[in-house]
Formats: sequence, C-alpha cells, structure tokens
Amino acid sequence: ARLTHVNVSHNAIASLFGASYKLPNALRVLNLGNNELTDVVEIKHLAACANLVSLVLRGNPLFAFAAACGFEPRAVVAFVMPRLAALDDEGTSTATWSLRARTVLFRNDAGEP
Repeated sequence: ARLTHVNVSHNAIASLFGASYKLPNALRVLNLGNNELTDVVEIKHLAACANLVSLVLRGNPLFAFAAACGFEPRAVVAFVMPRLAALDDEGTSTATWSLRARTVLFRNDAGEP
C-alpha cells in the first residue's frame, strides 16, 4: 500500500524546505492547515510533488501577511503548482487562480499585464 494522504495540520510547521524529498512520491492529498507558514514562497518546496492534487493551507499566517501586502496567495500557489485540482478543499480547478497570478503578479512598470 502506498501513502497517498498526509495530514500534518496543527503542527507548528514554519518551513517546507526539503519537504518534496521527505514526502511519499504517491502523495495526492496534503493538509498543512493551521500551521505557522508565513511566506507563500515556501510552496515552491512542494513543486516537485508530481502527484499532489489537493492541498490545504487555510489557517496559516501567510494569508494575513499576503492580505496586508495586497495580493492573493492562492494565485501564487496555483502558479507554482498548476496540477492542483483543489486548494483549501475547494473542489474547483486552480485554473482561475493561475489566470489571476498571470494577470496580477506579472505586470510591467506601467501596471499592465
């Protein structure tokens, strides 16, 4: 049997460095909710998890920090991990967030996409 679901919510996790090497290759669902992740950039450490289709991040401080800076972290997550089918248990495709990432995060000096 292969481990496909991991729930590490409520564990005070503050960094995901090295996570892709420690998590099982067959991992499809990862719950990181209610931890201490403050920077959405940490998600890049999950990009190598090729089979991951569902990710839970709600309850992490990164959402408050992102809101204070004026951006939506789900857009960044969707851009970094385009294979996700669900984010924070929203059973929708991340295509909408990916589109938002492209139009909001990548603008020229004049603020145009």
